[in-house]
Amino acid sequence: MRRARRALSLLLAAMIVVPVAACESGPSEDPPVLRILAGSELEDMSGILREAEQALKIKIELSRTGSVEGAQELADPEAAQRYDAVWFGADQFFGMWPDSRKALLRQSPPLMRSPVVFGVRAALADQLGWSSGRSASWNAIVGAIAQGRFRYGMTRPDHSNSGLAGLTAVATAAAGTGLPVTADDIPRMQPYLSRFFTGHHLAADTSRVLSDAYVRQVGTGRAECGRKASPEGVDGLVIYESEVRRMSATLPEACRLTAIYPGEGTIVAEYRLTLLRGATAREQDTFDRLWRWLFAPATQEKIRDATARRPGNPAVAPDPAAVPVPQLRYPTDPEVLRKLVDRYREQVRPPSRMVFVLDVSGSMDTNMPLLRQALIGLTGSNPDDPTTYFSFLPGERVDFVPFNSRAEPPRQFVLPADESTAPALKAIQAYARTELRAQGNTAMYDALERAHQLVRAGLKPESTSIVLFSDGQNNCGANYGDYQKFRAKLSAAERAVRIYTIAFDSGEQNTTTCAGYQADAGPEGAGGGSQWERELRAIAEQSDGQLFVPTRDTPLYSIFWSIRGYQ
Repeated sequence: MRRARRALSLLLAAMIVVPVAACESGPSEDPPVLRILAGSELEDMSGILREAEQALKIKIELSRTGSVEGAQELADPEAAQRYDAVWFGADQFFGMWPDSRKALLRQSPPLMRSPVVFGVRAALADQLGWSSGRSASWNAIVGAIAQGRFRYGMTRPDHSNSGLAGLTAVATAAAGTGLPVTADDIPRMQPYLSRFFTGHHLAADTSRVLSDAYVRQVGTGRAECGRKASPEGVDGLVIYESEVRRMSATLPEACRLTAIYPGEGTIVAEYRLTLLRGATAREQDTFDRLWRWLFAPATQEKIRDATARRPGNPAVAPDPAAVPVPQLRYPTDPEVLRKLVDRYREQVRPPSRMVFVLDVSGSMDTNMPLLRQALIGLTGSNPDDPTTYFSFLPGERVDFVPFNSRAEPPRQFVLPADESTAPALKAIQAYARTELRAQGNTAMYDALERAHQLVRAGLKPESTSIVLFSDGQNNCGANYGDYQKFRAKLSAAERAVRIYTIAFDSGEQNTTTCAGYQADAGPEGAGGGSQWERELRAIAEQSDGQLFVPTRDTPLYSIFWSIRGYQ
């Protein structure tokens, strides 16, 4: 798993390191550089950081990722060679793994604040009686969810800080003490948590991806912003207040969200900039100059106006419309937080079902070890390794539909909920190692149709997903047009199953076709790229899924881990 974490680090370095701006060098030396690993939602800080570069004569390299991935990065002893600081809404995830916490040296004061709130459609908030004063009790919120009157989207608590904040806040309400959750509180709160999570119908691995998913859902023009016409439609989001305000500027009026603040309080993200151990004296000086510049009243006002976050500096007034929010706290013992997340993952969260549609055509020959490694990585069993937080869980079902010149017979694995999952995980590992062999052509659509047939029985769209992995153009069996005809005959619930597509380019495309295969032109208006990539993009978009296009240096298991965050 150590090699897995280092490979994931290469992915972050290669794909999401975004220089904020090029800075002019001084007359005698290059400007000091501060490399920051930051939360995905901090994309909106780019303009402010460009100003910081100019004002302080420094260069800032901002790499954006999810909170858990950030904690994983810091668990690697070599993280200090890639980053000088981290900047997330909270650092509680780091405490769940001692190696991550040890990497932290010192923190700034809160640089901005954003409470995690319920973003609810205004009309529904009126119906529920939540509009006056824009607050509601936790019991009222959980009661409306349990009655089916409100369902929501939220990031996975084991992937993202906003989701962890939501879980912690509702757990604090369930404990009923108003104090941070303790180990003694956890066993008796499960019924309360279970009622709350019955309303969770839309997930993502980061808050920005979640808000984008809601905007896409609204953009379809479905009735009541997706609530009635779509099995996965939601009435709102559990997300940062700042994201609610950002989205309100672009959403249709009927679908705009109003922030509802639980009367007993909620978790507030504080965005402390944190220096890592191993930083040089020059990097430490750059860190101190940057946070002080960001904390200065003039900058705090710019941050407030540009991001809709509340100032971290108490000397700066918040937006006049800001609602006072009682602040709840995370558990003081990191082990309690880990137990709470484990309770969510293993006993509260509805078990998911993943159907992997896997290209094992001849062009995959040299890349089969990467695919096997990705699948085996999802069976991780070392509790001390952060990567196991993306592994298959008790109660889940995993199906594999490999394809080459035809759709191969599917293999199904069920992880028991009430006994050891070790035998099932070992069986998946053996299957990946010994039964996936590269040969033949590419009958992708035959296999995808088989996957739809597999999920038909006992279908729960909100917890079922199809992962389609291919390294080249379909050239056997059904073509894209045939699949569209097949898809049109599916029920609404079957069409609502999200499909996540992975376009893995082996660079060795097969130009031959199977006898009798009729190629077509593929989709129109599905973005650029080859026909193969356009087809995978269209398939994902039709199901509200997502296309991933990793480079040849991208570890495939990191893509599979990201997809786990959407379930």
